[in-house]
Amino acid sequence: MKSNDLFDEALRLPERERAKLAGYLILSLEAEAESGVEALWDAEIQARLDQLEAGDVQLVPAEEVIARLLKIVER
Repeated sequence: MKSNDLFDEALRLPERERAKLAGYLILSLEAEAESGVEALWDAEIQARLDQLEAGDVQLVPAEEVIARLLKIVER
């Protein structure tokens, strides 16, 4: 079956079923992309924790971050 035919058939599905199908398709793409990403994120998280524990960086309270972002958006 050609992808155009499949797409046309999918469009005939009820909205809820189309949403479910779209979710499954997205998950299938994410699964392929995530193969080595999890290990990279683990390393990044550990590096950031090490920076915090060493005192190289400081946390910024969420309220301050939100206030800064709002100022940027309001410009």
